This record gives sequence, C-alpha cells and structure tokens, in this order.
Amino acid sequence: MRRNILHKMEGMLFRFYHRFNFLTVEDIDGYLDELERKIRVSGYEPEIVVAVMRDGLYPARKIAERLKADMAIMRVNHYAIPFGRFEIDDIVGLYRLARKLGYKPRIEVTQDLDKDVSNKRVLIVDDDSYSEATLNVAANHIKSKEPETVRTAVLLTHDENSAVDYAGCTLPKGVLHEMKYRMPWAKFSPNFMDVNGSQ
Repeated sequence: MRRNILHKMEGMLFRFYHRFNFLTVEDIDGYLDELERKIRVSGYEPEIVVAVMRDGLYPARKIAERLKADMAIMRVNHYAIPFGRFEIDDIVGLYRLARKLGYKPRIEVTQDLDKDVSNKRVLIVDDDSYSEATLNVAANHIKSKEPETVRTAVLLTHDENSAVDYAGCTLPKGVLHEMKYRMPWAKFSPNFMDVNGSQ
C-alpha cells in the first residue's frame, strides 16, 4: 500500500517536470521488431530464451514466440539497503543519487533456471541494461550449466554496454543513465499495463 502511494507520487512529479519519456506497449513492440531483426541477421538461433524475472518476462516471451524457441525463467535480485520502511530501490530518484555517490547493490540469482540448458544455444533477455551487472550475473550463472553458447538481448541499453549482444534500442550512455525512458510496466507509468501477468 505504502509503496503504491510512493510510486504514484513519484509518477506525478516525474510527469510534471517532464523528466521521463514513458514508453508504451507499442514502443516496446517496435523495439522487439528491431531486436528480432538483429538476432535473425546475426544468424544466431537460440534453442532456449531465458527471461530475467520479473521485468524481462514480457520481452522474453515475445522473442521466444517470434523465434520459435523454448523459454525458461530465472530471477536475479538486487538487494537494496533499507531506507526507513522502504528500500532505497523503491525510491527511484534516491536510488539513482545513491548510485552516483558510489552505492552498489548486491546482485544474486534467487531463482534458478526452471529448465536444463546444457549443450543448448541460450539467449538471455531482460528489459534494459544500465550497468551490465544483472546481465553479467545471469550470464555467469547460466555458463556454469554448460550451455553450447550464451548471448544476451535487451530492449533498451546504452552505447558503451559491453554485456549486451542485441538491443532493440541503443541510446547515448548519458541519456539512459539520467533515466529518460521508463517501461510501461513501471507502476508509476501513465501507460501502465500489467504485461507480465500474474507472475
């Protein structure tokens, strides 16, 4: 309840100051078109698409459908420092300030893969990648399962991100790190849609 109120208040402020570009599902589908095109042009044919839960579920599901690949899920969590009754991650502006001041969240795999990926061509999919940390943790974990190959894909990233093999949209690093774009599954987005369903 408190978190929902906080997100609504942040959303009002962000919209008032025009600091964010709130993406729509139509925007995301456009990124997916470009992502699919790049993967096909590269000749990579993943057998399993791995969704990094929770925000990577929608793009992973769509890419798996388009490429006719199997799908698996895993969860990678950022353990945030407490801030009163919240965690610092709950307050987006405070989280970004903390990152600029040197705060580094602890990132761990908290839900293992639900399918065997050994000797398989794997594509890890998340919604975006800012610091490379989540993708690197996910990729290293999957590589320990001895797949044939592992590549990564996101909808949105910056032009200095070496952890991403395929991106639907690549922005200048400074633009992305100022949080100029927000996904439609961000709870304070005016375009909010529960695209991830009950999961």
